[in-house]
Order: sequence, then structure tokens, then C-alpha cells
Amino acid sequence: MGLGQSNISQLEKGQSLPSCFFLYTMHITHQVNLNWLMTGSGQVLEDNIE
Repeated sequence: MGLGQSNISQLEKGQSLPSCFFLYTMHITHQVNLNWLMTGSGQVLEDNIE
């Protein structure tokens, strides 16, 4: 997803915040709920409505 090991480590330690591009990429590629990513509320995964 375009992140190096040092970037991932900083995210995990709370030393940096994820970019909008990273959040959007997680949402698109893994169907992760954006609300959950940003607030921790709601379902982790989006319901697939097709």
C-alpha cells in the first residue's frame, strides 16, 4: 500500500497519523469501513451491497 516499514512502525506506535490516501486505499482494497478507521465506531468491514 505504499508504506515502508518505518511508516508502519510509526503508525503502530501512535507517532504519526495515516494519510487520507492510506485510509481511502484501505477502504477500497479491503472494504474497511471509513467511519471505523477514523473513529473506531461501527462495523469494521463494509456490507457488500450488489
